[in-house]
Amino acid sequence: MRVAIAGAGLAGMAAAVELADAGHEIEIFEARPFVGGKVGSWVDPEGNHVEMGLHVFFGCYYQLFDLMKKVGAADNLRLKE
Repeated sequence: MRVAIAGAGLAGMAAAVELADAGHEIEIFEARPFVGGKVGSWVDPEGNHVEMGLHVFFGCYYQLFDLMKKVGAADNLRLKE
């Protein structure tokens, strides 16, 4: 089955991974030139990194951490101790 996904934020990307693993053909449509949705940041003219949304992932978010491991991105997370 061919599936179109609107948005390359966390939900869209997670859906794409699951659907692709199930053997579906995926096409993702994103309006912006980058993926991640609100899970991202930008650099202002002074060079400061500014968060675009809430970036709090609690330790009990097991599905999120499993997804990050599955796609090889777990090492990019920095957990607060």
